[in-house]
Order: sequence, then C-alpha cells, then structure tokens
Amino acid sequence: MDKSCVFHRRIMGLFLLAIFMMLSLVGCGVSKKIHTVTVQELESTKSELATTHSQNEVLDKEVQELKGRLDEQESLVAARNTELEALRQQNLELMNIRDNQAAEIEEFQASTGRLTEIKNKEIERLKGTYDSLVQELQEEIKKGEIKVTQVLDRLSVNMVEQILFDSGSADIKPEGLKVLERVGGILKKVTDKQIRVEGHTDNVPIGGRLIDKFPTNWELSVARATNVVKFLSEKVGVDPRFLSAAGYSMYRPVASNDTKESRAQNRRIEITLLPLNLDRVLKDLR
Repeated sequence: MDKSCVFHRRIMGLFLLAIFMMLSLVGCGVSKKIHTVTVQELESTKSELATTHSQNEVLDKEVQELKGRLDEQESLVAARNTELEALRQQNLELMNIRDNQAAEIEEFQASTGRLTEIKNKEIERLKGTYDSLVQELQEEIKKGEIKVTQVLDRLSVNMVEQILFDSGSADIKPEGLKVLERVGGILKKVTDKQIRVEGHTDNVPIGGRLIDKFPTNWELSVARATNVVKFLSEKVGVDPRFLSAAGYSMYRPVASNDTKESRAQNRRIEITLLPLNLDRVLKDLR
C-alpha cells in the first residue's frame, strides 16, 4: 500500500471523526478546545497529503526521465549490436579472403616449384645438347669458325660466313653442308625447343653484279637463313615445325665494323635454341 493511499484513509478517518465530534458536541456538549485540535490535525494531514502528492509528481517526472534515458541506452545498445554484427560479418569475409589468398599462395608456390623443376630439367637437357655440339664440332671450335654458348635455357651456335658461304653468296658451300649435317644430326633430337636460324651481315653495302639478286643486306641475310633452314629440314630431317628463319641484315653486330676482322665476325649464321610454347606444339602433334 503506497503513502498516498494511507493519507487518503487518514483524511477520511479524520472527516468521519470530525463529523462524529460535531455530533458529540451537539449531543453531549464536548468542549470547543477539542474541536479546534481536531480541525488542526485535519489541516496538517491535508498539508502532508499535498506535500506527498507533489513529491509523487516529482518522482513520476524523474521516473519518466529515467525511462527516457533507459530507452536511449537501449537504442544505443541496439545500434552498437548492429555495428558489432556488421563487424563480425566483415571479419568473416576477411577471414574467407585470407583463407582464399593463403590457398592461392600455396597453389602458386606449388606451381612455381613445379615450373622451377621443369625449367631445371629443361636446362639440364639443353646442357646435354650443348655438350654434344661441343664434342661434335670441337675441331671447328678450335679454329674459331664455330662458337657454341649456353645461357640458362638458351643455346646458340655461331657459325662464321666463311665456313658456310662464299662472299656475297647465299648458296651453302659443300664443306658447309657437311658441317650443317653434323649439327642437324644433333638438332633433330631436340623436340622441346624452337630452332631459329638467324642471318647476319656486316655494314658493307651490296655492290656489283650481286645488287640485282640482293638489293640490300636484308635480302642476303634472309636468303642465307632460309637456305640453312631448308637444308636442315629437307636433307637432315629436322622437324620443320620447330624451325624458323630470320634475317637481321647488319643491325645486330657482335663486333665493330671498323676492321676486316670485326666485319668477318658480323657475317655469320646463328642457330639459336629458344624456349618453346609446348601447348601449341602438343596441339600440333595431335
């Protein structure tokens, strides 16, 4: 039972008491002093009741304010929970991305490892070709007519002009055919490289009667490379799908063109073994 109800009951009791006292005064002639005391108590009780009512209003107002604050806090908590849920979802997404990236990195590392292993095996096989060429051509290498080099997965056979061609000619000399036949016997075993035959010249312009057949060093370099490719394919049996011919004229010298000796070094045929697009070759072989 709250305080206001108690006071209401008290006031009702006092009213009843006042009525009773008035009746008693009338009927029994009770003194006026007792009546006055009773009225004062009644007024005091009314004042206390008013004070209590005012306090209740203040308390109600405070309760409403506290309820409003509580609602605000609940709204803030709900908003914070929403943010936390969003952050949790983002964290899950980031974890998925991290896991996917970790899987991709692992796959890449495995793929890199496989490629490295393949590359090492390829270099090792090429080293075997290099050793065979050096062994087969050791006499010409000693004379300085042929130079065989290998850098990782690239191998080159550099053959000076005099071993293959007469000056200004694209026809392969008989002794040159014999050398190419020996070189081709090794090259036709190579099935995982492209074999590019490159023609190179010095910077001396074509002159005399040759100009009608070879207007510039371009035509001469291309003709020489093409004739070597045709011989390797048609006479030696090198797979033509691995062969290509290129003429570079005078624009890729290996020495200056200032002396007779340096110009002789630039007039050359280079047979270069390069990495091959295996997917394309395998498709062609089907």
